[in-house]
Amino acid sequence: MPCRETRSIVRGLLALPALLAVLGSVIVAAGFVTDTEPGFPPPSSHVVDSAQEMDVGYSWGTLQQLERFEEQTGIHVAVAIVALPRRSSTDDYGAALFRAWGLDTKANGRTALLLINPSNNTAVIKAGPGLASTLDGDAIARIMANRIEPYLAVNGITGAASRGARGIVGVLQHGPAELTTSAPDQASWLEANRDRMFFRFIGGFIAFLLLGAAINAANLLGWRPHTKRGLWRVLDWIARIAGSVKVSTSESSSSSGSSSRSGSFSGGGGTSGGGGASGSW
Repeated sequence: MPCRETRSIVRGLLALPALLAVLGSVIVAAGFVTDTEPGFPPPSSHVVDSAQEMDVGYSWGTLQQLERFEEQTGIHVAVAIVALPRRSSTDDYGAALFRAWGLDTKANGRTALLLINPSNNTAVIKAGPGLASTLDGDAIARIMANRIEPYLAVNGITGAASRGARGIVGVLQHGPAELTTSAPDQASWLEANRDRMFFRFIGGFIAFLLLGAAINAANLLGWRPHTKRGLWRVLDWIARIAGSVKVSTSESSSSSGSSSRSGSFSGGGGTSGGGGASGSW
C-alpha cells in the first residue's frame, strides 16, 4: 500500500507542470492575463493593415482615394488597422500612434488618422491641429455614428475602414453638412462577412474531402479496427459522403463522355442510315 501511494504522488507531481501549462494557456486565451502592448507599425502607406483584416480590393481603392486627395489638397489622411489586446484603450493607442507617425507636425498639422481595432470592433479618429476647426468633436462623432459604427456592429472591418475614410474626406471637402444631408449607412452581417464566409466554406469543404480520403486510405491499409463504435462510426459516415462526392463526379464525367461518344457516332452514322437507331439506343 505505501508503494502504491508513493507512485500516485510521483505521478501527480509529474503531471503538475503539464496541468499548469494547460491552465496558463486557458487563462491567457480567456483574457485574464493582459497581453503586452503591440508596437507601432511603420507608416508605409496611407492604409496600413497590420491585422490583415481588410479586403485587398477595398484597401487598394481607399489607398488610391487618399493619395489623390493629398495630391489635390495637401491634407494627409491615414487609415490603420491594428489588433490590440482586449484590455487596451483604442483611444490611447490612437493618440500614441498619431504622434509616433509624426502626424502632429506633418503637412503643417493638416492630418487625420482613422484607427480601427478589430479585437473589440472599436475605432477612433485623430485630427491634427491644422484641421481642428473642420474635424471637431461633433464632426468626428457624426462620422463614427454614420459611417463606421454600422459596420463595426456586424464585424465589417473593410466597410468601416473604407467608408470611414470616405466620410473623413467628404467632411474635409464639403464640411459637416456632408453627413447631415445623407442617411447613416446600413450594413448587414451577411454583406459585411460575405467574402470571409465564402473562403471559409471553400476551405471547410476541401478539408472535409481530405479527411474522407485519409479515412479511406486508413481503411485500405488496415489501420482501423473492424468493429466501429462511437467516433469510428462518425468517421465512416464522413468517408461515405466524401466517397459519394467523388463517385458522383466520376459518374458525371463518364456519362458526359459516353454522351459525347454517342453523339459523335450518331452524327457519323447519318450517311449510313442506321445511325439513328444506334444513337437512340
